[in-house]
Amino acid sequence: MILPIIAFKEKFSYALENKKLINITGLIIDLISKNKPVNIPDGNYSIDVVSIKLRSNSKLIFSRNAYFTLNKNKDNKNCLFLIDGSENIEISGGIFKADDDVVEVISIKNGSKNISINELFCIGCRLLSSNVTKNYDAIRNTDINMNLNITECRGKTVNVNTKKAFIALRYTKNSVCQKCIVDGYYHGILFWGGDSNPKKNGAVYKERKTGNIRIIKNSISNVQQGGIWGSMGEYVTIDSNYLEKGGDVGIDFEGCNRSTAINNIVKNFRHGGLATFFLCNDILFENNTTVSSEEGNVVVAIFNSTLKQTNTNIKFISNYFIGDGVISSFTQHGSVNELLVQNNKFLNTLLILTSPNNGEMKIAKNKFKFNIPPHENTFIVNVSSVLKNDGGFILESNDVFSDNKWFLNDSIYRINILMYRDSEILPIIRDNSVEKRQVPNSVTVSTILQK
Repeated sequence: MILPIIAFKEKFSYALENKKLINITGLIIDLISKNKPVNIPDGNYSIDVVSIKLRSNSKLIFSRNAYFTLNKNKDNKNCLFLIDGSENIEISGGIFKADDDVVEVISIKNGSKNISINELFCIGCRLLSSNVTKNYDAIRNTDINMNLNITECRGKTVNVNTKKAFIALRYTKNSVCQKCIVDGYYHGILFWGGDSNPKKNGAVYKERKTGNIRIIKNSISNVQQGGIWGSMGEYVTIDSNYLEKGGDVGIDFEGCNRSTAINNIVKNFRHGGLATFFLCNDILFENNTTVSSEEGNVVVAIFNSTLKQTNTNIKFISNYFIGDGVISSFTQHGSVNELLVQNNKFLNTLLILTSPNNGEMKIAKNKFKFNIPPHENTFIVNVSSVLKNDGGFILESNDVFSDNKWFLNDSIYRINILMYRDSEILPIIRDNSVEKRQVPNSVTVSTILQK
């Protein structure tokens, strides 16, 4: 039944005392239409998924123990609350349950701003998507959603019937997502400012239409694909998150600029606990721990199928890369330029950077420890680079060691250099040690002079 406006407090009381499900769709629509706040106490309710449009200055406060069953209608509307071009809206509290992740609780669109989402708990359904109903080329800054604050929300599902994220921040700026807990879903948290494929929106000169996003202290687990990832963002900070178990990448920047991942823990993502994709610029990974305890999982990956050196200025500093009971790898599938790998700790992890057309690299002051032996004749550091006059290659002050001195008689550093004929730059390879000592013939260098 639809709750009448009169005597609704008595109805709420009856719902709480008798655990009777009450449909409050009409009540919420009426209160919003009259610019009145919505304040729903503890109880068991149902709401129809009819895209209830929220006006500017709406305030919806649901008790933490207000339990809402979401009823999908035949008109195929999939969001409960719609915020379209509105501002100064607050939604907090409540437990929202749907059969699967087809339903989302909040949809934010088209230049909405100053939206606060706090302490919602989703069971089955997704929390939120932010988007603009125009294609990339038509989107202007006035269309972008601004100033979203998502705090202490939770979601859990086992029925995944979409390829969508629990929280999706498309064409969104100046926003924060913090202290949320996500268990299940296709993706955890997504940001999007265009398609990073250079044949679409991802050329280096194209605008990154999502930016100034902070993703802080969230927990993401058991996702089918990506943990926290995004495309065509800039000034994105991913800080102090915990991610465990996913079928694709953990933390991933795709075609992003001037973005940072720091202080995160990432465990068991198939294609890279930390990753970049396509043409990025000025990406920093610092003080992260990424772990693989399953054969075939990768702790770090650089993807760039274009093989262009405009994927550039990527830094890995003071991270801990762990193969937990298995040999894992920091690897690549496509070229990179101005790569810095410095002051990292590697446990049972190989460094394999052998894609063609790699540019300038510096690999320095890293420690590679092994408590299980890699396969026989495996190079611990295996790197290829192209030397031009505007960039060089440095391998210095790295140490490879093991519990049982497995590497004393092996060549474990392999460096392949392609030099241009007019290049005046020579590779710098010095002070690298094996088992805490300088070992003759531990470095194999192959140099090819371009014709």
